[in-house]
Amino acid sequence: MGGGPDVGGEEIEGVSPTAGCRGGGDVKPGALEGGTPAENAATVREVFAGAPGAKREAVLLNAAGAIAAAGRAADLPEGYAIAREAVDSGAAAMRLEALIVFSRAGSEPSPEAA
Repeated sequence: MGGGPDVGGEEIEGVSPTAGCRGGGDVKPGALEGGTPAENAATVREVFAGAPGAKREAVLLNAAGAIAAAGRAADLPEGYAIAREAVDSGAAAMRLEALIVFSRAGSEPSPEAA
């Protein structure tokens, strides 16, 4: 096959998915543990506000994969750069707030329903 990664087994060989992506060191066990829905929402807002750390790296790597899979980037490093710019510029936080407003629209009881 043409020089791409071997994905025939349980492990992907011939590619380092995070090469050129990571902005930090190794992640300690438990550093990516979630919490309650409210705690997780606060974490997302903190990451989008610029908080550094393992959770930021996880968000950026997940976004990089989605961006590359959607064809908006040639590979993970390019997707990572796009994701980092979206977070650092505030665009990701603005989209999150727009999604929150959209998701809450119509969830308010109408006066006619009362």
